[in-house]
Amino acid sequence: MQSHAEIHKIIWNSNSQLFNIYAIMCNLVKYYHSLLNPMKTIILSACLLLLSCNAHKDSKVTTINFSEEENCDIFSNESMELVGFTPLDSIGSPIVSSDSKMVESDGSYYFFDNSKMVVHRFDRSGKFLNSIGTRGRGPTEYSAVEDFCIDPAKGNIEFLSLMAQQLYIYNNDGVFISTFKIQGYPYSFTKFNDGSYLFCKGQVADENVKIGNAQLYTIDKAGVVKERYLPIEKNNAFQTPMRDESIQVSNGNVFFKTWFTGDVYEITKSGPRQVTTIDFKDRAYDKAILEKSTDAFMEFLTTVNPYNIGRYLENEKYIYIYVTDANYQKFYHLLHNKTSGKTKISNAIRNNSKYPAIGPAKSLSPNNELLFLIDPIVISDLRNNSDNPFNGTLEIPSISDNSNAILVIFKVR
Repeated sequence: MQSHAEIHKIIWNSNSQLFNIYAIMCNLVKYYHSLLNPMKTIILSACLLLLSCNAHKDSKVTTINFSEEENCDIFSNESMELVGFTPLDSIGSPIVSSDSKMVESDGSYYFFDNSKMVVHRFDRSGKFLNSIGTRGRGPTEYSAVEDFCIDPAKGNIEFLSLMAQQLYIYNNDGVFISTFKIQGYPYSFTKFNDGSYLFCKGQVADENVKIGNAQLYTIDKAGVVKERYLPIEKNNAFQTPMRDESIQVSNGNVFFKTWFTGDVYEITKSGPRQVTTIDFKDRAYDKAILEKSTDAFMEFLTTVNPYNIGRYLENEKYIYIYVTDANYQKFYHLLHNKTSGKTKISNAIRNNSKYPAIGPAKSLSPNNELLFLIDPIVISDLRNNSDNPFNGTLEIPSISDNSNAILVIFKVR
């Protein structure tokens, strides 16, 4: 018969929301143990195992079948309703691109400037507030950063520098606060409410024995490596860090998308739990290629040109996914209805789509609103096409000097 520790592990790893029920039943088990009645203990333990099995069924993986030929046009009036424009103040140059990372926090939009490696903050009306971060060689400056996040408890902006192996922390006004030394060479991260961090170094080899071959690892607020997840057993081919937003936060949930495999994991208290997989068929990533040489790996990328998940957003009803190929020539918007199980796919392939300039959605709200950052000139062009939300009665804001400066909000019908 399983011990209390083993039963505890089964329940906790299955579904943390069942913990309260489990705690009550565990106390009953302890009580009957004290009465030295093994039969009652066996019965209660069996109930716990049954509860665990039911929890596993509730956490099934959603499989989405991908097809290049399918094109359902998720931006059509049948699928979407255009509900609002928010023009962003011009800040002198087109520095906010459609694929730049955006975080919403405390009534503000935070955009990462890929060229200047700073964050620009705007309020809900689109008014520019300030820029945060300083690139340079001083003690409070960084030469390069890969990612940023916002401390959910304090609201500070934290930049990740892979080469410096540390975080640079600023407040909302752009004032430097401190640095935080980290272990390993991660390129994507986020911070939890308790002050701990989740980092991703993907399939990059690491000499740090505390991290080893794990793709994901956590560091507590003292800088100590605590947990390691999703190890790569053998890697001869891919040894170079990449700049990719592998860790993504949507509606308070943390997700990790693996490179080219189409697998998505939700990061829970008990570790990663796979929630979604996309079947890319013959354009899928061959995991065995990692065991081969770097040349074989590069040949695979060139000849197969596998697909990758660029953006993953999820709420109670929908899953939104932005798919790209390895050569960044083909782009697709996927919208999956979790209730019906149906998926709509719109291609955004250059020179072969009426939506080639619409990049990945920035967010998917709890009330099914998708937010995009779109060039206003593109919006004007789209209004010349029929059967899309842009030719409605909603007035288009005037074009500003910042060519990527209009937030567009769609309501999924």
